[in-house]
Amino acid sequence: SDYEKVREVMRLIGIQDLAKKPIGKLSGGQVQKVMIARALAKEPELLLLDEPLGQLDPKIKTNFQHELRKIVKKNELTAIHVTHDQDEAMMISDRIAVMRKGIILQVGTPSDLYVKPNSIFVANFIGESNFLEGEITDIKDEIDLAVIAIPAKYVLETVHECGKAGVKGLAIITSGFGEVGKKELEDEIVRTAKSYGMRVLGPNIVGVMNTRHKVNASFCPILPEMGDIAFITQSGALGIALVGWTKMNRIGLSSVVSVGNKADVDDVDLLQYFGQDDQTKVITMYIEGLHDGRAFVNVAREIVKEKPIIALKVGWSKRGRLAVSSHTGSLTGKDTVFNAAFKQAGIMRAETFQELFDWALALSLQEIPKGDNTVIITNGGGAGIIATDACEKYNIKLIDVPAYPDLEAKFKSCMPDFGSARNPIDLTGQAGHEGYNKALKYALTDDRIHAIIAIYCHTAVTDPMAIAEGLVDAINETQSRKPLVVSFIGGENVIAAINWLREQGIPAYPSPERAVFAMSGLFERKEILEKLNQHT
Repeated sequence: SDYEKVREVMRLIGIQDLAKKPIGKLSGGQVQKVMIARALAKEPELLLLDEPLGQLDPKIKTNFQHELRKIVKKNELTAIHVTHDQDEAMMISDRIAVMRKGIILQVGTPSDLYVKPNSIFVANFIGESNFLEGEITDIKDEIDLAVIAIPAKYVLETVHECGKAGVKGLAIITSGFGEVGKKELEDEIVRTAKSYGMRVLGPNIVGVMNTRHKVNASFCPILPEMGDIAFITQSGALGIALVGWTKMNRIGLSSVVSVGNKADVDDVDLLQYFGQDDQTKVITMYIEGLHDGRAFVNVAREIVKEKPIIALKVGWSKRGRLAVSSHTGSLTGKDTVFNAAFKQAGIMRAETFQELFDWALALSLQEIPKGDNTVIITNGGGAGIIATDACEKYNIKLIDVPAYPDLEAKFKSCMPDFGSARNPIDLTGQAGHEGYNKALKYALTDDRIHAIIAIYCHTAVTDPMAIAEGLVDAINETQSRKPLVVSFIGGENVIAAINWLREQGIPAYPSPERAVFAMSGLFERKEILEKLNQHT
């Protein structure tokens, strides 16, 4: 029976004695442990470790976070975690479990559990169950951020409590405000927060992440790879998904901020912050709508002088505008207006999230070209033609190598007689480490060439990792900072080489078209800076 399952779980985690007591005789902490046992009983293969209660059976250990989310979903509870280094705090409704590496170390309430490093506090003080014995005002440490994830009707009261405790800022994950027509309640929350000197991120967000400080104040299950790209997103779910996608693709992020309804902190505030953030080289944005377009353009124009801003603006279609309105309550104007505003500010506009990060990766890792002449180096004629077509599509100028006999002779020395040095430079399918290394060094050291696109097609006689090492060796040997993008085409071995190249600071892509598109971003950035300099 269900009762017997609960008793068995209680026995496994060492709280079987609580089963003998009436529920009314249990303390708040004991009730919490019983509640967790009841949840676990629905998933009998799970066992959580509560350090004071016993040790985890290694035979039952599974992917903890995945299984915990299953429990949370089945019990219609709220889940959020905040991390510092390898410590994590996961909130289950109005109860918190502190974890490390997927193991529960302690179960308690927000009154006695908070992550002290970086002064991050997990806030959930109001709820149907009265398990909380203390108040946030009992905490004597300074609290920089309170993360609120409770039903909307309790948020305002919690904001008051946080204000009395001297909290500096609020991240309100809770939804059910302006996006569903409750704008007055949303405005009142902001007014209340400001009366205490607090800023509000949200509501209706997934949270905020910072890789430098290893802070995950969100319900995203993982932190991104550390990197130089900041991502501001109005879509929480997309933000979570792209964290996993960027991690899989070895794209490092400095921060991820979900803005939700933008009731207080908005795009302008975040642009100003990331514009001064030493960890961020490129700012990327997912935008549904803007509250103050003029302020946005004015701030962006100044930041673009120092850092690229790339925006993915959605909701340009008729149905898309309706979807935006119901998603975050934003108003999205005519797309032509946004295009004009972005152009005026020097913001680069991507059409897809893949384009967003293909540009961002290249801009975060490479210098801007000093001129217009580009060369393509490849081992496959077909891939070279694809890249050539893409260069024409994106207005990338290919240098006429035969017009410079000395340069043509250098490239010919890197290939057999049946190769081609016309640009694309076709090293032929037998080209290995030496061929690519030699050709790339010629391209890196010749001042007539300003940008390089290197393409490799996997063949039976070549090793993709050896080719990748040849490219990196050429850069190290020449100490050149000339912009280079790479495309490696093939299977699993090729993907491993792409990931390694990205780890070495070289933007690498699985298709020629994406590599050329990435290079187009470097040239677009060059054009933006030239125009800005003309007006200064």
